Amino acid sequence: MSHLTGAGRRAGQAVAVGAVAVLGATACSSTAGSTINAGSAARQISAELAARYHLSPPAVTCPSGVPARKGRTFVCTATLAGQPARLDATVTGNSGRFTISSADPILVPSSVAAQLTGEIKARTGQQPSVSCPGGPVVVVPVQRSLTCSATFSGQAPRTVTVTVVDRRGDFSFQLAPPS
Repeated sequence: MSHLTGAGRRAGQAVAVGAVAVLGATACSSTAGSTINAGSAARQISAELAARYHLSPPAVTCPSGVPARKGRTFVCTATLAGQPARLDATVTGNSGRFTISSADPILVPSSVAAQLTGEIKARTGQQPSVSCPGGPVVVVPVQRSLTCSATFSGQAPRTVTVTVVDRRGDFSFQLAPPS
């Protein structure tokens, strides 16, 4: 049997809480709208990430001195389960409100495994047990891969290579043939 390949659905919808989150985080500036309050922004983003991914609040850093003008962008960094993740922020109004999107796809390994289980079963007609490494989340840059394992009854485990194809967290996968 040749390699089984497929494509994952948009991870933000198909992978539970969102492999690549477009966070609804917002914060206001503290200096009459002139600059974004970096500490306040970092705390708001940390709280949003913790709630979204069911984690302890992660460390987040944001730059100081960012003008609180609509359309301005800046990059914050979070440490999720020991892994750095870049977060792109865009100021949405002159009051200092902003939105955050993940520049690095954030995957939820248990949800990726569940999605792969269904897709592999649909293609092979066999129910696999799929597991993917990592803690509650794993940061996988675009065009990089995560190696999971699929086990079918009576067979040795098979490698499933999951490759993230875009910032939204869409991915393709390849199931190795039985050994």
